[in-house]
Amino acid sequence: MISQKDLETHYQIPVISDLALLEHIKTSKKQEIDVIKNKISQYQNKKKAEEAFYNTLSPIRKFFAGRPPSHHLAVEYIVHVKERIKQIDALNQQILELDRAMKRLSNGASLSHIEFSSKINEEIRLCTKSED
Repeated sequence: MISQKDLETHYQIPVISDLALLEHIKTSKKQEIDVIKNKISQYQNKKKAEEAFYNTLSPIRKFFAGRPPSHHLAVEYIVHVKERIKQIDALNQQILELDRAMKRLSNGASLSHIEFSSKINEEIRLCTKSED
């Protein structure tokens, strides 16, 4: 006959180690960076194509083409490129923080003794909650 203790030990959910948890968060941050870089390059390619098309127009058609004012282009650049570069920088800082924490964990520290920024704390909490 199978005892209750055997059932509990057999069906326990495996716990992700702290190091694997941080590695998972780090890879998700890197994927986020790749997505943002892809969006930036798509925007830049679109702008290059629009500029190339505009340059092929005859002077009369250019007159009637109606380009947006330069300050609109500047705002568009800020939204599509500059803000995203700031996001990439913030994600890189979080990756550096995760690297430092992983180094401390490999030296024998406990995850509960390492201080993280609020964003990484939130992600750790979400990952451990989804694990349960």
